[in-house]
Amino acid sequence: MEQDKPLLLRLGERVKSLRVTRGLSQEELAERAGMSLKHLGEIERAVTEPSITAVLGLAKGLEVRALELIPDPTRTTPEPKALSHDEWQRVYEMAHHLAETADQMVQFANRFRRGGSAARRLWQRAPPRRR
Repeated sequence: MEQDKPLLLRLGERVKSLRVTRGLSQEELAERAGMSLKHLGEIERAVTEPSITAVLGLAKGLEVRALELIPDPTRTTPEPKALSHDEWQRVYEMAHHLAETADQMVQFANRFRRGGSAARRLWQRAPPRRR
C-alpha cells in the first residue's frame, strides 16, 4: 500500500473535491455511496485502499463515471482543484475587472500617443519612481 500512497492521496483528494463542489457532507455522500462514514473518511484521507465496489459506489453517489475518480498513475502534476460556483463567480469578476483595466490602459496610452509634445513634456517632468 505504501507504494500506492500517492495514487490513494490523489483519489481521496478527488473524492473530497467533488463532494465539496456538489455541496455534499461526508454523511450525505456515505449514504449515497452505500458505505460507512468512517470508510469514506478513510478513503478521503488515503488511509485505506477502496475496493472496486467502493469506487463504484462513490461514482454513483457523486454522479460521475468511475473513471473520473481513478487518478492517472502516469500523471506527475496534481489534479486541478474543482471550483465551487462562488469561486467561479469570483474568477469571472476578476477577469472582467482586469479586462476593463486593460482597456483603460490602452485608451490612456492612445491619448498619450496622440498628445504630441505637450504630453511628452509632462512625462519628462514627472518625478522618477522610487524602487
